[in-house]
Amino acid sequence: MYDLVDRPVSILPEGSRFLLWAMRAWVAVQNKGECPPAKLAPAFLKMSAIEALPHVHIAMSTLDQAALGAIRFHCPHRGQIGDDEAILLRLWSDMAAGDECAAIAVIEMLVQADAATGYFSAVRSALPGLEAAGLSPVIMAGSGREPPALLNAPRWCVRRGQRPTGR
Repeated sequence: MYDLVDRPVSILPEGSRFLLWAMRAWVAVQNKGECPPAKLAPAFLKMSAIEALPHVHIAMSTLDQAALGAIRFHCPHRGQIGDDEAILLRLWSDMAAGDECAAIAVIEMLVQADAATGYFSAVRSALPGLEAAGLSPVIMAGSGREPPALLNAPRWCVRRGQRPTGR
């Protein structure tokens, strides 16, 4: 995730760029006291990703209400990726790539325990709408990060499509 910090937004694939813009715009709209889904809907419609909007809204609302610390976002059109933004982009990328173990570990550090399941579910639910629109937030290898190994993962935690190895 740290390979993204202070890097240009332009290095991101389209899906991650859109997601970053959506998260930044959500925060900007929320800070103005306006309704984020209403303001973001035109962009989600234009990108054919409207099915993802309610879930992105729930994920962002959960971060807003249950974060364990301050999560900072740049303004929507800033050209560099911030520290907290990089963490969230990797989390979404890991989820989209099927590495829910890595995502769960990050979620547990970001939000209160009673909000972790809701945040996880919101991200998981947003992904099909983004992927159907060709906006998968997966950040491929080559951006400085190799796929995570499962050697130290709990036995109950497996990647999507793999079978558990016992209890």
